[in-house]
Amino acid sequence: MIAVIKKSRISGNLKAPASKSHAIRLVLYSLIGNVSVHGLPDSSDVKVAAELVQKLGIVRRGESFIRKGRELNHKSDLYFGGSGTALRMALPILGYIGGEFAIDGDESLRARPVAEEIRALSSAGIKFSSDSIPLRMSGRATMDHVTIAGSESSQSISGLIYALLMNGGGRIDIMPPIVSRHYIDLTCSILASLGADISFSGNVIRIGSSNMGAYSGNVPGDYLLSSFYAAAAYATGGHVSISGLPEQEKWWGDHSLVRVLEDCGVESSFTLGTWKAGSSRQGRGINLDISQSPDMAVSLAAFAPFLQGKTAISGIAGLKFKESNRIRTITETLSAFGVNASVNGSMTIDGQPSIENPVLDSGGDHRIAMLAAVLSLHSGGKIMDAECVSKSNPEFFRDLIKIGGDVKLMQ
Repeated sequence: MIAVIKKSRISGNLKAPASKSHAIRLVLYSLIGNVSVHGLPDSSDVKVAAELVQKLGIVRRGESFIRKGRELNHKSDLYFGGSGTALRMALPILGYIGGEFAIDGDESLRARPVAEEIRALSSAGIKFSSDSIPLRMSGRATMDHVTIAGSESSQSISGLIYALLMNGGGRIDIMPPIVSRHYIDLTCSILASLGADISFSGNVIRIGSSNMGAYSGNVPGDYLLSSFYAAAAYATGGHVSISGLPEQEKWWGDHSLVRVLEDCGVESSFTLGTWKAGSSRQGRGINLDISQSPDMAVSLAAFAPFLQGKTAISGIAGLKFKESNRIRTITETLSAFGVNASVNGSMTIDGQPSIENPVLDSGGDHRIAMLAAVLSLHSGGKIMDAECVSKSNPEFFRDLIKIGGDVKLMQ
């Protein structure tokens, strides 16, 4: 699909896209207790998680996932598409379920590192045919004390939390540095709300024997997916009101972008689940370490060309191993519009777009396509392979049209 976008003014009200991070965690929770989840997003990553639990023996009826009284399957061929979240969370869970599993994914997923996770699970007694996918794994882990590097992926640690919870409890020692700590906090918060005895202090997670309940509720909205609508309004002289977002947590995470933008002078405020953002005030350039919320880099890159002065984004090493090498794809996308973007340890962005209507390759990366859309709403542009937004937000372009975007989608 090709998205042809003309200069537009973005303004209006809309509901935040559902959070795939929340949705995947809730779907995987069905391996522990029954789940009835309303507003499950129709994104490809969530579909992968839903197919996974069904292959493991969970019965799906509409938006309900039923585990009660069912024995899980111990042998299956599992395909994860391009979902790094589902893969990395699943590997420890599969290891503690035990059995024989064949694991594969698409080309982008095969390039994403899982070696540290496999090392930790191998120490716990699981046999792997390779330290990258495709692979076969066999055996059953029983250790209740696991040490894992925190530098590769927080998703692996979240998966271990689920696995040890299913195994009756345990302890995880994380070797620093810990990247994307926000997502580990999110996992702990969701599971604690469902009855888990869980604590995360320093670099140690302790999980006690827990009496878990069923889940019934909605999938909350996603701050970073919403940020592209906010950036589009800011870039085009408009204003948006985005509802359906969860209350802001105390820890640093994706939700912190609202305050970061407010602190640098952008019109950005949050009240009672609604984020209001727009162009009424000129913001200043930002200096920010995004290592604890790495997906924030793409959202910041959407605002940066329209801020006064330079923006410097540090803590970017992990961006190489996302759906694309985002260090490269962010700078290439900005450069295609004539924005000065360079990398020397950190990423520096300076200056407004000066080129109109470029043709853009998103590299199959949903967030890069959304970044390109924001810039195109300001300067015009054509985005190839635009369907990649379905990984997280299939309604992205249709939402833009609803709030004033001149967007034409062509097959």
